[in-house]
Amino acid sequence: MLAHVSEGADDAEESLSGGSVSLGSSALELGQNGSKDQVVGLRFQPVAVPQGVRVLGAWVQLVADRDSSDPASLVVEGEAADHAMPFARGSEELTGRSRTRAATPWAPPPWTRNNDSGPDQR
Repeated sequence: MLAHVSEGADDAEESLSGGSVSLGSSALELGQNGSKDQVVGLRFQPVAVPQGVRVLGAWVQLVADRDSSDPASLVVEGEAADHAMPFARGSEELTGRSRTRAATPWAPPPWTRNNDSGPDQR
């Protein structure tokens, strides 16, 4: 099964200093935008998982937008909702949503080549 971010309101960035939200960026800066910490949201629809099915594995495949040797320390979380609403430009639109109790730390190796899209970008 494949699901893609398909609309401008399906990806968002929220600045943690002030809570402003931007939608549909051509590039999502994970963790920081410049020197400012931020949260990134991705919404996948429709994802039809039949009731009772056990999901054995899943990942989000990203593509490097530029060369960088900067380290990253991120946390991947889910929204606690059966049908997540599209993102909007409201203040704290991402951080104000209910999250699942599960969270996964992610420290990917540096993305040193523009357009890389492989295991290191998952």
